[in-house]
Amino acid sequence: MIVTEQTIKELETLRKEHLESDIISLISDTYGLSPAQSMNLYFSSRLCTDIAEGKYGIEQLDAHYLVDDMHRYEPELFADLK
Repeated sequence: MIVTEQTIKELETLRKEHLESDIISLISDTYGLSPAQSMNLYFSSRLCTDIAEGKYGIEQLDAHYLVDDMHRYEPELFADLK
């Protein structure tokens, strides 16, 4: 395999997509939400924006850590779940 700049960009995109999928699944499993509810919660979060923009290298972190972090720093997203 020849690694080109295009290959690296495609791999980064795939990594982000899989990370987002893992985060949405974890939210669903942890909080007993449907996949649609979990997607709405995730896509309305600052975490989603940070991952999309590649801020702070956050897309390199583990999904479990990021879900915990989102719950800690964006509690308003989870307020109606109780």
